[in-house]
Amino acid sequence: MYLAILTVSFIFHRCLKLCLLESKTPTFELSSCFALNLKNEKNGTETVKFTSSGREIKARQDQVFNDPGFETVLDVDYEDELDVLVVLSSNDSEDTPCGVIGLYDNQTGTLIHESTLSNWKQDADHSIMMEKDTIVHIMKDCSRKFCCTVYRLSP
Repeated sequence: MYLAILTVSFIFHRCLKLCLLESKTPTFELSSCFALNLKNEKNGTETVKFTSSGREIKARQDQVFNDPGFETVLDVDYEDELDVLVVLSSNDSEDTPCGVIGLYDNQTGTLIHESTLSNWKQDADHSIMMEKDTIVHIMKDCSRKFCCTVYRLSP
């Protein structure tokens, strides 16, 4: 018997298992199942600037949020019958930002399917839900108008 623990951040998901070890005393072991890294890795750059008096200023820039290849995780859902982890993220790598739904295998963390959302507003609140073969995307824009889009998975 084990308990799954999911830690979620903006660009990183990690699934951990809390397993009961077979021994005389109840002891537990925490082990890592898989990790999803949604960030396109780019190292920060160190820039050198000079003041008007000629003094040298070194600054390291990690442009995580200004990086055009940055993906932000907005919502996560788990479908228990299919054992699938559903991740909704925004992808800013293209000219126009778009939403991406990723379906991941819950046991291994491998990407099963990824699709781009057609109805997307970058500044809106987004949520995702999945039940069997139906995915529901709910979006609330800045003027508090709701938009619900239902997707059906086909075999």
